[in-house]
Amino acid sequence: MVWTRLGGLPRRMGRLYVTDRECRFTYDDEFLDTGLPGLGIVYAPEFFGKTTIVRQRSELFDLLPPLQSLI
Repeated sequence: MVWTRLGGLPRRMGRLYVTDRECRFTYDDEFLDTGLPGLGIVYAPEFFGKTTIVRQRSELFDLLPPLQSLI
């Protein structure tokens, strides 16, 4: 799970799934209802909504770049 404090309160942003080949992220419905920004401009909720974001894993990026940069 990915949590955020956007909006001043802790809330779950979505679910992160990592397999041997892919990193997948899906926004929670409750987070989408808030209208808050998500994982940056490229992965914004208004572009993806309930669609799962899928990225192939590589040596350089194990996770989605906005999450990888936090580690």
